[in-house]
Amino acid sequence: MVPRFNAGLVLEIPVAPDFFFQPGLLYSNKGAKADELFGLQDLSLDYNLGYGITGKAEYNLSNLSYNEDIDFTSEYDGLVQLNKFKPFDFGANVFFGYELAGGLSLQLNTQLGLAEINAENTSVSSEASFKNTGFGISLGYRF
Repeated sequence: MVPRFNAGLVLEIPVAPDFFFQPGLLYSNKGAKADELFGLQDLSLDYNLGYGITGKAEYNLSNLSYNEDIDFTSEYDGLVQLNKFKPFDFGANVFFGYELAGGLSLQLNTQLGLAEINAENTSVSSEASFKNTGFGISLGYRF
């Protein structure tokens, strides 16, 4: 795991005393670092509402570094590629927060990736399974 960021807007709907439902719009950057996977060094994926919009894969092979754009596709044919990911992602989020006086809030959260995001290779069988899972600390302000 590597540090990334989220930005968004949420609406608070009271459900019970001190308990809220918070639907919202979220831009999320997710990623990973690897040392021994075909020279892959850094992976960065950007999502809006659970849909992949952009991303980069950085490789380092024999002192040669290069970047490759992420291709969001459900399946592909040919050699195994580490820049092919399914465009849709979903999971479960649980967070706990505290709102200070003046509207400032702090949250601890965890994200459990439920969707397998690696694109399916139609010509090569693979047991690989990539999921977006992580944890975070958030700082917010309520207007």
